[in-house]
Amino acid sequence: MGTKVSVKWDKQMYRDVEVDMSAPLELFKTQLWTLTGVSPDRQTLMIKGKKLRDDTGWASVTLKPNTMVLMMGTTGELISEPAEKIVFAEDLDQDDPDALNQLVVKRGLQNFGNLCYVNSTVQCLNQIDELQPVLDQLKSSSSENNHPVQLAKALSSLLTSLDPSIPAPASGKPLALFNVLKTINPVFAEQNQMGMNKQQDAEECWSLILSQLAIALQNRGEEENPVDQMFGISMRETSTNQESTDEVLTVTTKHRLLRCHIGNKTSHLFEGLKESLEEDIERNSEVLGRDATFKQISKIEKLPGYLAVQMVRFRWKAAESVKAKILKSISFPFTFDVLDLCTEDLQVGTMG
Repeated sequence: MGTKVSVKWDKQMYRDVEVDMSAPLELFKTQLWTLTGVSPDRQTLMIKGKKLRDDTGWASVTLKPNTMVLMMGTTGELISEPAEKIVFAEDLDQDDPDALNQLVVKRGLQNFGNLCYVNSTVQCLNQIDELQPVLDQLKSSSSENNHPVQLAKALSSLLTSLDPSIPAPASGKPLALFNVLKTINPVFAEQNQMGMNKQQDAEECWSLILSQLAIALQNRGEEENPVDQMFGISMRETSTNQESTDEVLTVTTKHRLLRCHIGNKTSHLFEGLKESLEEDIERNSEVLGRDATFKQISKIEKLPGYLAVQMVRFRWKAAESVKAKILKSISFPFTFDVLDLCTEDLQVGTMG
């Protein structure tokens, strides 16, 4: 007799799928191929954040009845070469105005000496359709001149310059925004020995911009701050004392991104997020009257309109007193299912 598990794929749930743990993992993938139409070579299977590998099979996991197996993968044929040859702008006759006018060219941002971290942040924000109208309204209605409003207005102007439907130079210049950023946080003004701007962390830039926008947009009549409508995540954090398990503390915290920790065994986005949401922390125990180790498990209680994820690629090397970059490749799907990272209440509400 095999063990019956549940398989979650996209929005579909397959229950009572029988697993023969004495057989190769390939056999189970073939079963799922029959159920879902996703071929074995395009399947990624995970149990409690741990990726199942063909070489180790079921040996690395313990299965119980109704264990949840998360499957990621898409059906259909692999992308093939387009029937019609793609014509790039460089291939067009530069002297033919009619040919050039047919192009819809997305504008880029000029890189002024290691400001790529600013440019990448701005290009991400440029994909949020709801953001520009909010900034435009603030720009036209606010007479304040504090740093958060200055930043919001500079970002509004920069995003407008990236709109291909509005006459403007071929590329935007982030200097006005950068000047406000380094005024708010002098770290961004640091320069190297050659007098060029130092490279900085894009996540720090992202978080600073969102926090300043939230300040600029507060108390404007909305029930929820527009920034939190777009990016706000509510997390339910449950901490259990490892020395006195009856002591359990539960709080709700607010965030604007999830962090994907990259460890030695991390190869997929889900694994990194799962690791970051389960950790051991030191905190004061009222029961023991001293500090103790608590197991903290965080679950998503409320999802935002746009879920931002940071790949934590820098770690501090104490021996050398430097930040080292982690270059390991982390895979992720084009459509990411976070159901297993949510509270049970949110799971039920999501699946209707």
